[in-house]
Amino acid sequence: MRIEGFDHSDEARLHDFIEFQYLHNAGLKQFVPPFRATVKEQLDQDTNPFFRYGKGRYFLAKRAKRVVGRIAAFVNPKMDTEDRRAGTVGCFECIDDYLVAAALLDEAFAWLAQNGCNWVCGPMNGSVWTTYRFRIDQHDAEPTFGDPANWPYYPELFSKYGFELSKRWFSRQVDLESKEHLQVARQRHRTWAKRLGRVEEMGYKTRLNDPARFREELRVIHRIADAAFAHHFGVYSLSFEEFEFLFGGLEHLVKKGQILFWLKDGEHQAFMVHCFDYAKALIAMSGNTNLVAKAKFLAHRKRDTLIHLFTAVHPDSVHNRSGLASAMMSESMTRFYFGGEAKRVSHPLMYEGNRSNIYSTGFSRLTGTFGVFEKAP
Repeated sequence: MRIEGFDHSDEARLHDFIEFQYLHNAGLKQFVPPFRATVKEQLDQDTNPFFRYGKGRYFLAKRAKRVVGRIAAFVNPKMDTEDRRAGTVGCFECIDDYLVAAALLDEAFAWLAQNGCNWVCGPMNGSVWTTYRFRIDQHDAEPTFGDPANWPYYPELFSKYGFELSKRWFSRQVDLESKEHLQVARQRHRTWAKRLGRVEEMGYKTRLNDPARFREELRVIHRIADAAFAHHFGVYSLSFEEFEFLFGGLEHLVKKGQILFWLKDGEHQAFMVHCFDYAKALIAMSGNTNLVAKAKFLAHRKRDTLIHLFTAVHPDSVHNRSGLASAMMSESMTRFYFGGEAKRVSHPLMYEGNRSNIYSTGFSRLTGTFGVFEKAP
């Protein structure tokens, strides 16, 4: 076995690196193949804004001429602290063989150490603004757009190498055809509706997104999210250019009326983003974007599951104490739980300890636990 290190300019190895994800995960139930063109853009160190401040190196493990694993190492100075020089390992895919995983991690850690890193977390493709986390349970759950997917043995390989679980997130789903879920949901809705009345008396107003103004509204989302998530694990401020590079694709997923904006005195203070879960339609596309793939998407597209993608309230103390988040949830439930076409609503990747977990716990089922691991080189 040999490990080959390279960067994006090595087109042959980059092709093998990208394709291994699709070949290796072909039988993985939860794997929603990303578009190949998007993956290539994210790994391109000339076009991805991340590489204006960060660094990256890619590694392939081969036996004879067959790829048996891959990993990427990233240096991210924006995640540094006073005594920590941050690196991440991501894009991890590997056969169920600890020797292969250890060899890949050895090379990644050696490169990170050469670049001065004394703390490493993973899996993370450079930052928390991108793909990160392993699924650590519920491996028989249905695929959900946005949830990480990996073989069950991946966390075990990381743990054996000396990584320790650092943070956890939970995904849950509300079944709107379940009498039990619906009964509790209506009880919560009645409580939160009272807060809706209160914030309206305080001068807050809601409006729906307009797809014709997507880029303008994405700037609003960027400004609020940049402030609201500032103290979350690994989060740092992004330029709008990088934010748009990462999230501009929402334009093709989010429909009119699926983003709720809340304003006070004419200023946007909060937002809530929803979209239909097109996981199975995207699986049918197999990472391609040609006409055949688009036809498959249309043939498999369903609107029976809605994803509550994310919510952010500007961290002004007045807004946080107003009950605005609960009022927003009340409005969301009115529109999508009790008045929409969805049969299920997914709440993905809620950080352990985040008070927003209240908006799905108690009337939902767990569909996945996800984790980030860390280790000193």
